[in-house]
Amino acid sequence: MNASEGRRGHSRWWWWGLVLLVALSGRAALAEDTGPYPNHPVRLIVPFGPGSGGDFLARLVGAKLGQVLGEAVVVENRPGASGNLAMELAAKAAPDGYTLVLGNSGTNTVNPSLYRKLGFDPLGSFVPISKLTTVPAVIVAGPTSPVHTLAELIDFARREPGTLDYATMGLGLSSHLAMVEFSTRAGIELTPIPYGTGGVLKAVLAGEVPLAISAVEVVRKNVEAGRLRALAVTGDRRVPSLPDTPTIAEQGFPGFDMQSWYGILAPYGTPPRIVDRLNAELVRIVHEPDVAKQIVNAGQQVVGNTSDEFAADIRAGLARGRKLVDKLGIRVD
Repeated sequence: MNASEGRRGHSRWWWWGLVLLVALSGRAALAEDTGPYPNHPVRLIVPFGPGSGGDFLARLVGAKLGQVLGEAVVVENRPGASGNLAMELAAKAAPDGYTLVLGNSGTNTVNPSLYRKLGFDPLGSFVPISKLTTVPAVIVAGPTSPVHTLAELIDFARREPGTLDYATMGLGLSSHLAMVEFSTRAGIELTPIPYGTGGVLKAVLAGEVPLAISAVEVVRKNVEAGRLRALAVTGDRRVPSLPDTPTIAEQGFPGFDMQSWYGILAPYGTPPRIVDRLNAELVRIVHEPDVAKQIVNAGQQVVGNTSDEFAADIRAGLARGRKLVDKLGIRVD
């Protein structure tokens, strides 16, 4: 065999070796996609700190999910940058079903318009698994407030434009945007004062501001004790823990429904069989009577929808979030 034939023979062996390597790699990938899931603990990243409403939900549902999967679901709190740090971390994780993230309306539908630069794409970086709950807010009046009903609030704001302040956890959050939408539809001017997560209740009780908007469970005990007056709920229905408080929609604003949500997402590319299984388990879990009761007692409302329905909700939320942020004219670098 001459040198030319030897080179051709070597090339043929190299070619068949490459074909075999590609075939084996494809088979290995197929085995990985169709193998047992899970076979080690699953990480659930939470963009909020311990003790928050999101943390409560993640630990409640995560514990139940771990039981049915046969592997622990480990909650990893990664607060910071309004949830953007956690979402970026999840977006860059391997799409193998072993990293999940608890998204919410702020991280996935408001932040993409509010922040000029994000380390994730709200649609392209994730596959939605299921929206677990919605979280309505409630407008309350403090002890120094001159109003006792939503109608009185509107009348006062029209008589004295620009004089009513309200406490909010932060600008651009779902509760703040709900108040912006309400004041716009009512044709009134209300001034937001950001107090952070822990300062809203103290501010309105101390009379620093006459009004506040916050999660139901943050203010419920003080409403029951008569220290605060609940004027309206921002969601599409009354909440069991404040059954006598009507929604904004009931008080002259048909169709008004502005509330936040929590849902589970996975990195884009997570195998459909894993997404389908997680969806089925999560929907079943949030509708279990004991779990649903704890969710309602925490001021949240059970949803548990399909992956496609969740994706549609996110797209609709992005459009609404963009509209409201543009109306406010605020951006964060």
